[in-house]
Formats: sequence, C-alpha cells, structure tokens
Amino acid sequence: MLASVGMILLKSCRDTALRFVLKITGTNHLLGHRLWTKDFPVPTEKERYKFVIIGGGVSALSAARALIKTNEEDFVLFELEGIAGGNSSSGSNNYSAYPLGAHYVPAINLHHKELAVFFEEENIITGYQDGKAVYHPEYVCHSPQERLFIDYQWVEGIEPNNRLDDDCNGQFLRFSSQMKDYRSAKGTDGRFIFDLPLAYSSTDADYLTLDKLSMKDWMEQEEYIHPNLLWYVNYCCMDDYGQGIDRVSAWAGIHYFTSRKHDLYSEHQELLTWPEGNGFLIKCLEKYVKGKQFLQHVVYNIDVQKDKVVLNVFDERRNISKQIYAERIILATPQYINRYLLPDRKINYGKFCYSPWILATLVLERFPLSEGAELSWENVIFQGKGLGYIYNQHQNLTQYESPFVITYYRALDGGNLKEERKKLQRYSDEYWKNEVLEDLKTVHPEIEKYLVSIEIFKRGHGMISPSINFLFSEDKKEALKPIGDKVFFAHTDLSGISLFEEAFYQGTRAVEQMLNDEKILDI
Repeated sequence: MLASVGMILLKSCRDTALRFVLKITGTNHLLGHRLWTKDFPVPTEKERYKFVIIGGGVSALSAARALIKTNEEDFVLFELEGIAGGNSSSGSNNYSAYPLGAHYVPAINLHHKELAVFFEEENIITGYQDGKAVYHPEYVCHSPQERLFIDYQWVEGIEPNNRLDDDCNGQFLRFSSQMKDYRSAKGTDGRFIFDLPLAYSSTDADYLTLDKLSMKDWMEQEEYIHPNLLWYVNYCCMDDYGQGIDRVSAWAGIHYFTSRKHDLYSEHQELLTWPEGNGFLIKCLEKYVKGKQFLQHVVYNIDVQKDKVVLNVFDERRNISKQIYAERIILATPQYINRYLLPDRKINYGKFCYSPWILATLVLERFPLSEGAELSWENVIFQGKGLGYIYNQHQNLTQYESPFVITYYRALDGGNLKEERKKLQRYSDEYWKNEVLEDLKTVHPEIEKYLVSIEIFKRGHGMISPSINFLFSEDKKEALKPIGDKVFFAHTDLSGISLFEEAFYQGTRAVEQMLNDEKILDI
C-alpha cells in the first residue's frame, strides 16, 4: 500500500517537473574569461579604420551615434556578446519581448540636451508644454504601475508606509520632505547638488562629504530608523545600484531620490517603459552602427603606438584573429575588462564593484489569483529575497492576456561579491530555479502549476555600485583619463552610477573629447 502511494506521488512529481521548460542563459563568460589566458589564434587578416569602438552597450552605441552626427563614418564597433545592449539587452519568446537588464527610464532632465534631442528624433518626446516634455503615450507606463505584497495582500504603490503607525508615517513624510528639498537645492557653484548626468552635479565640498559614509549611517544620523523606511530605501538602492544601504554611499542613496528634475515639486515621476525594457532604446541606437557592428568579436590586445593603435581581435564565428589598425579608439568596456586589455595602466581596479544578478523570465498559462491590488507593471515583495517582478505585457492594448510573461530580478549582494559571482556558475541550474520559484511562491503559492517555461539569465557583473568613497575618488578620475590622444574611455562605471542617461552621456562625452568638439554635448 505504502509502495503504491509512493509510486503515485513520484509520478505526480515527475509530471509536475516535466510540465515546464527550464532554460539557463547568460553573458558569454567563457569567451570573456579567455582574456585572462590570451588563448587566441595568431592574426591572419588585417584591416584599417579611422576609429574603433570597443563594447556594445549604451555608451558604445551612443558614441557611434555621436560620430555619425559629426559626419565621421570611418569606424567599426566590436562587441563580445552575440547581441548588443550590455545591461540594456533584451530577448523575446513566442508571447512577448522581455528585458535582460534595465527595463525603464524615468522622465529625463531636459538640460541633458543631447539626450533630449535623441528622444525627439525617436518620437519618444513628441513635444513640449509649459516647459515640460510630452512623451509618446504608448511609452509612458500605464496604470496600475506598482504594487507591494505586504501583510498577506497586495497594496497599491511600493512604499510600505503604515499610515496608522504615527512613527512610521512621520518618518516617511519627513524623509519625503527632505528629499524634495534636496531635489531643488543648489551648491555654492550654482549647480544642483544632485543632478543627472552626475557630472552636472555641484562640487560643493560640504555635500561631497556625503560620499564618505554609507546611506545607512546617514539615515541613522537623521534618525530614520523605522524598519519599513529602511527596507524601502534599501530596496531602491538595490534596484539601481545592486547593493544595499550598508554599502552604498549616502551621496548615491540621496541621488536616487533627488536627481530627476522633470517636476521639482511633484512626488510622481513619469516612467518610460517597453515590453523589451531598454532594449527598445538599443534598437533605436543600433541604426547608427548598421554595417559597422561586429558581434562575437573580442578585442584581446591593445598596442598604443606613436601614430596608431594596433588591436588584436578574435572573431568567434569564424574562429580567426584579425589585426586592426586605428588612429584612435574608444574603450566602452567596464574596468574589469580594461584591466586585461591595458595591464600596464596604474588603476586601482579594486575600487570598482559590480554585483552579480539573476533574471528569470517566466511564461504562465494563467496568472495566480491574489488578494488586494491587481497585477501591475512592477510587483514587489516586502522583505523578499529578490526585487520582485515586472509584467512584460503591461504596455499592450490587451493588458491582461494569456500566456502571461513576467521577469523576476534578484541582485546577489552577499558580503563578498567575488564569491557571489562564483556561486552563479558553481551552483546547479536546479538550485537557481528553486531560488526563483521559492521566492515567488511566498506571494503565488501555486505559480508552478501554471508555469509553461522559465529562462534564467545569469549576469556575473551587473551595474557598477556607487560604494562608499568612490563617486568622487581619485581612483575613478584616474580611470577616466585618456591615454595620450589615442585611447578614450566611456562607460557608466566612470560615472559611478549605471543608468541609461549616464551611459548615453559617457559615449557622447568620449567622442567630444576624442574630436575636441565641445558642440556635441552642448551643455
């Protein structure tokens, strides 16, 4: 009898396990790791270009756009991955496009003029009214925008402010008021204290000291101690920076809440989003590299000479190496790559911290029923392991349609980021599947019953984290300096904050620096 029951249960488990497809993907870490060993064939082909861009993220693509805008067309772009986009890349399945990283852009600062021009060109900004941008209605995040699972139900918004608790409500209100004041505050140099791009921010020394302590320490100094407020601010820092308030600097933590100037006095900020996330913006930028972008190409050696730069490049598709001659190059690659490309450069690379991430895109034949607020674009779990999930079909005209496609986000922000990266590769596919599902089961206990497929995307190095005493450090400034007039650098880790606006600025700035043309940025 017991044996029969055991066989029935085993069959049931097997049937459940076979109901959905599990797929594990990620960045091309195997090809990337060959940079360590330089295990590549000897170059057998030679090519010449005026400029070469290395990298395929937003910084690289915006650099390509800036070159085209200045009538410089003799260039190529080499990208290690099989798709462009970096942290803004995307994928698709039979039901929806979905992000593999960044998935929205808040309403931009209009004094970031070149970005505003780009948004106008792509019809993202359709006009202006009362000094504010009017955005294409299909791209503005529809309602309902956010919900939070707390106290066994979903509630609208993601602030866990218990208005019946005077202490909790008082601290949320005081924090919001202080952030509103900081949003409009300017330093002695007349600049906003917190601005975006970060390079536009005030250098008033009185405020730069905020970079020298953690956001957690600053909150304690200001007597922001309620657990719900601490969780909320920690969640926000994890979302943008990949690390929490104990490691992110106070300057960066405050910047999250104060750098957007779309409406200085409004609590509500418009968000722009697409099913593929910021992959939509990548498609807009890729038109500038048509016929010039070479994917699955890894640059593995850079020789800076007096009159040129010589690159050795491996073409993974053809399994050959090429020697490329260029007048100048832009390295739009992160510092953990640059350390192998330019080993003699005296940079403190240990100051650059990147959290690993996992993203899981799930297809559900039905969406599990829940108490409270309805399914929203962003769905956050109070005190969950991850950052919750987004609903990828939210912008569709038929907003709720089956099958449903959601993408779950989780930063691995343990004590040792290097060890967290190793876990990403060492732990089994089954382990990561269970980690994702167990977190989601806290809000959707029957989610596995409706699961059609799950794709887990591993990102060993996510965005740069603005850790304590980094944003205004000499180490970061040194990494930004060009090598003679031959090698120029563009990446969000040179800003210290990984946002689309920062990446766009970095690529445009590098071209301006390389061509010595101040008109490109038009600040």
